[in-house]
Amino acid sequence: MSDRTTSIRSTGFRLRRGAVVLAGVLALGLSACGDESGGGTTTAPSAGASQADTAGALKAVELAAQTSRTKSTASFTMDLNMSMGAEKLPMTAQGQMDAAKNAMKLDMSMSVPGQGAMKLKQIVVGNTIYMSGIPGMPGNQWVKLSLEELSAAAGGGATANLGAGSDPADQLKLLTQVSDDVKADGKATINGVETTKYTGTIDLEKAAAASGAEAKDLAEVKKQYRQLGLKEIPFTLYVDDENLPARMEMSMNGQVANAGKTEKMQMTMKMDFTDWGGDVKIAAPKKSVSFEELLSGLGGGLSGSTP
Repeated sequence: MSDRTTSIRSTGFRLRRGAVVLAGVLALGLSACGDESGGGTTTAPSAGASQADTAGALKAVELAAQTSRTKSTASFTMDLNMSMGAEKLPMTAQGQMDAAKNAMKLDMSMSVPGQGAMKLKQIVVGNTIYMSGIPGMPGNQWVKLSLEELSAAAGGGATANLGAGSDPADQLKLLTQVSDDVKADGKATINGVETTKYTGTIDLEKAAAASGAEAKDLAEVKKQYRQLGLKEIPFTLYVDDENLPARMEMSMNGQVANAGKTEKMQMTMKMDFTDWGGDVKIAAPKKSVSFEELLSGLGGGLSGSTP
């Protein structure tokens, strides 16, 4: 096997491993949570009405999650810093999402250990992820991966049952699973928009227990939490006067099994949202190859393809 092929295979594995770990952290339990309506909190007060009222703050956060699902589409930017053991994976991205169609597209810049800086494009349609820009492949070649393949690439385990992706819509959905420690924390201007700031935690054990999942599925979800060493996810949410998220920040500390060793995992993330309800068109590329097809085509000439 050539050094070039080895490099691409190594890069692909790290990318898939990082993607599936991130998906696991951000979306664990979503496949078991069913209806994201959050328990019928549609009568929640507006964001500005819940200053010193814990119950009102909780309802306002849940309402923001629900309103974002109703609007469905938005543009977003993301800043993410993740470390797994000694490896660090900083990333910035911008894109659009359509929660109703479970679709997303984004351009991201990241630094992968051993490979340096790279710019990638990603399109998500349903449970399929399309990527272009992976080093060693034609710049306009799209590679197709399913979430199931990502899980298999990471060895299954804690992410094997994921039914949701790691896109911002999934992350907002987690806000329907918040603990009762949510509180309003004053006002803040985000990208020129006045917002109310809320802080709290997403209680993963409570979210699993409240999911209504069958006993077998519930036990598996809790097992996944334990394997990742996660109990809760601290968050900060900035909500505008239309009950829509303007910014969401999350942080977490957990652990990941890798090559028989347990590595610490840390992550901080900031997402800004704009243009809720805007016109968004997201479609899968017209041509794509699987990652294994890409590897098998190296050395024999692999033609590019366009979306």
